[in-house]
Amino acid sequence: EHNDIRMPRPAPTQTRSSYAPEEPAAASSPAEQPAPPSPAPAIPLDELPQSIVDEVACKDALLRTLYQLLPYDVEPLAVLDEDWRIARSTGSLSGTRNRVTYPLRYLHDDGAALTVTIRKTTRNASGKRWSLALIDGDDGTGTSHEAVGFEGLPAADEGAWSDLSGASTVSTENPLRNLAQQVVLGTWESFLGTLAATATPERWNYPGEGVGKTSRYGVLRDYITSTFHRAQAQQRVAHSIDNSLATFDTGLTTPFGEDIFCCLSARSGDIPWQFSGFATVGSGELGGRLAATMADLPQPPSYITSLDDVIVNPERMVIIDHDAILSKQLGRLPRAFLNEQLEGNFAAEALLASGTALSAADVHDLSRILRADASAYRRMRRTLDDIVEQSLQRVRTSYRDAVPVYDPVDGRTKLLVPICLMQEGSVDRALVLDLQPSGAYRAATVLSLPRAYACARVVSKEQPEWLSAERVLS
Repeated sequence: EHNDIRMPRPAPTQTRSSYAPEEPAAASSPAEQPAPPSPAPAIPLDELPQSIVDEVACKDALLRTLYQLLPYDVEPLAVLDEDWRIARSTGSLSGTRNRVTYPLRYLHDDGAALTVTIRKTTRNASGKRWSLALIDGDDGTGTSHEAVGFEGLPAADEGAWSDLSGASTVSTENPLRNLAQQVVLGTWESFLGTLAATATPERWNYPGEGVGKTSRYGVLRDYITSTFHRAQAQQRVAHSIDNSLATFDTGLTTPFGEDIFCCLSARSGDIPWQFSGFATVGSGELGGRLAATMADLPQPPSYITSLDDVIVNPERMVIIDHDAILSKQLGRLPRAFLNEQLEGNFAAEALLASGTALSAADVHDLSRILRADASAYRRMRRTLDDIVEQSLQRVRTSYRDAVPVYDPVDGRTKLLVPICLMQEGSVDRALVLDLQPSGAYRAATVLSLPRAYACARVVSKEQPEWLSAERVLS
């Protein structure tokens, strides 16, 4: 994997024609979508500190508060530093020239982000011009923060790809953070909105997202961050000769079938690139620069390397990891399925009675209750075995029902197969089959259909009926 996009350009497997226009266009063509202007921050990025660790004094009282709120295995200063960089990249800052607040990746029970405020100081014994002033508006002397358990506050969801690897995988790979730490994007709304407007129209919103909602383009965010991650891994990010411009093929096309490239301009500072816009080769100012400065344009990322990446081999054994599915993934199973399987267990029925989404604490409690009920646990294992066998029979007779997905955590392609937990013939979840070195498939992960679609869309726009955008994103 590559942690910086300043890498040598590979020789592409296929070259595209490129040319310099006789006269650069004075204005952007309809095919080109330069980055729209973002609201200017209260203080320019180049006047803000680049590193919390090196440039911001942090009081012990505030660091102790963070140690109490964050997971036990997390280093608060590292989180402050990385999330500060991402906040500058994505414009998630607020405040004045001398006082700036930004969100951390961890969430309170009500879904609000934990926030940090830094303040410019006139004099500091350490020689640092900025100091850590507040955590959620508290200067470290108050007791306004809620008590949290040993695991600390939960992290915000940063992409459907994070569901693919199962509970046993530990990795620092994160496509969203990889992009945001290397490119000043402006805001996610403007960056993704520009791409959606340039490309052939598709459904890019998760259910519940859209105009007037707090979030938009969730599927597209998962798509473009995973695409950039894969382009880096395959060294398919190209640079101009003077290294002032970088680009990668988004894998999307305009309504006229033209490839869309994401263009990045070099900048000084710890975030080396600035998003300039999306363009097609030769069209508009950006497209003209691509044609004039790129000897070879990069190919889009690829994901399929063998037949095993697209079909389920009926001769391979499938090993179901029941413990993985029936523990931290209980919250991904249909509520009606859990009610049916746990009927008669009064503790489980009481926990499920609220009808609201299960929190991480609820899932932990439900897993504990299930493991204490040996009869219910055996019943759920047998039910899963039967459902998975029906699914395997389906994909053996109709191989197109198996769907390839790219897992950026381990850089491999896996397969999704449909499962029907509530009603036979009515798909309500997807099961991930992960081919092991032994030659067997490990089934350890269940996905909701919208998140399964987001993972599958990274590899291909064409999906079988059970995972079509019209069916699962409506």
